[in-house]
Amino acid sequence: MEESKREVIFPPKKKRDKEKDGVNIFIADYYSDLEDVSWSNYLWHKRYALRHSAYAWMAILGKLKTADILSTRGINIPAACPFCLEANETHNHLFFECDFSYSIIRTLLPRLEFFLMRPNILQLFDYVAGFQNFNEEEKSFCFLTLCGTIYYIWRERNNRRFSMSWKSPNTITALIAKDIKLKVYNWKNLGRLLNSFPAILSDGGQIFVATD
Repeated sequence: MEESKREVIFPPKKKRDKEKDGVNIFIADYYSDLEDVSWSNYLWHKRYALRHSAYAWMAILGKLKTADILSTRGINIPAACPFCLEANETHNHLFFECDFSYSIIRTLLPRLEFFLMRPNILQLFDYVAGFQNFNEEEKSFCFLTLCGTIYYIWRERNNRRFSMSWKSPNTITALIAKDIKLKVYNWKNLGRLLNSFPAILSDGGQIFVATD
């Protein structure tokens, strides 16, 4: 008895999506004049929080409406930093020359306490990126924390200027820690993160801001 011949059917070749290709070409051309920056991965890593990274991006570019920026546009508000009430409010001062903001980030990420002079935002990101004993997830955690801190400090600045509402560094630090916890609870290797960042992820005890 002859074996029945089976017809082999190959799947059709996948057609190229010409419309999608056209969109990709348009996007590449639209952004072709923009300068590539070395710090984009600090903000837009795979674990980023959109709102926090967006504010960090504006802070790095000096696009937040600080007192010095507003004055160049003819908008006058009190020039003093709303936290220390001493130095003039600029991007570099808010992030992180001011004792108020630096004490918060130093509490959340104690490894950042070894700067001889107060760092700016990019110096902090570069410093974290250079941690030799941190894996990519731990670095992403630090980037997420830095961006979240920038966002909460800016929000507190606005509350103080426009709502006459004041929070202590301890309260702001606790808010940031709570936010970060909610964002990383389903990350892999959470146990390692807990060992590396107990000030943020530990459930025991209260966080107190570091002081000199």
